[in-house]
Amino acid sequence: MGVPATPSRIIIGVMIIKHMKNLSDEEVIRDISENPYYQYFLGFKDFQYRKVFVPSLFVEICKRLGIGQLQEINDLFLSEVDAKKEDQADSP
Repeated sequence: MGVPATPSRIIIGVMIIKHMKNLSDEEVIRDISENPYYQYFLGFKDFQYRKVFVPSLFVEICKRLGIGQLQEINDLFLSEVDAKKEDQADSP
């Protein structure tokens, strides 16, 4: 009963896109519905024009995870991005 849960791969992928592109909640949802590369990254098999989820879901995610866990996820993600950049800079 009710709306089915959004897979965690989609939620995490949307958060990655949002932070890497520095977009608002509404902008990231719109960009994903227009960009087949983003949809492939999120695991969709076919291009879809519909919205992945409503932007207000970001608020629910923040409430459920809490500020501490969101900051931990952000720090982990940013440390991985920095490590990749350093590896690319070191390679000839």
